[in-house]
Amino acid sequence: MDILNRRDFIKQSSLIAGGLPFMMGQFGEGSPQNPLEVHLFSKHLQFLNYQEMAKIVKEMGFAGVDLTVRPKGHIVPEKVVLELPKACKVIRDSGLKVSMITTAVDDAENPWHQQVLTTAAELSVGYYRMNWLRYPEHASIPSAMIDMRSRLQSLSEFNKNLNLVGCYQNHAGTLVGSSLFELYEIIKNLDTNHLGVQYDIRHATVEGGKSWENGLRLIASRIKTIVLK
Repeated sequence: MDILNRRDFIKQSSLIAGGLPFMMGQFGEGSPQNPLEVHLFSKHLQFLNYQEMAKIVKEMGFAGVDLTVRPKGHIVPEKVVLELPKACKVIRDSGLKVSMITTAVDDAENPWHQQVLTTAAELSVGYYRMNWLRYPEHASIPSAMIDMRSRLQSLSEFNKNLNLVGCYQNHAGTLVGSSLFELYEIIKNLDTNHLGVQYDIRHATVEGGKSWENGLRLIASRIKTIVLK
């Protein structure tokens, strides 16, 4: 498939099925003076190198790239120190932003996770999507929620030291946070400046059925980024 055909394919498929994180200062902003910025999720471009990806994203009219920095991503964690600066330079030199990365980070004590966040902070990447959490099979959900609250508190404190914002994406199913009421209970006492939610509209409506609006109202003040599919 040549570059032209790949570009046409990306434009059609990513807009229909892809994640489009909406980078914003706070939920609800968006005006001619302060427009929302749409950054393309690089998962859909992983068959391209950094240069090709940046060229096509710019031609498509996006403001930036939400770069995958995780196992099987554009950049794997083991190579983040070497590759993330290269990718950021290429993307930014093309006139695009790298304001956010998508990661598998979920543990402030994990050296690989620390390295991903430290490198991102050094490159002025302000936001990152976290890994999804799962409930252990042999523990009650209420007790697991307490443990997860403590885990995310430690991550929030690590973020604060680096001036980063971690974003937990709601996801329909049995993952932690599929219900926004459940997610709110876990994060309600955390520092909203350094740990919030990446609100996924599709997963919220799938999981919430007809009550999704209540979940949105509950979590709105903690939304840092939005995914549109």
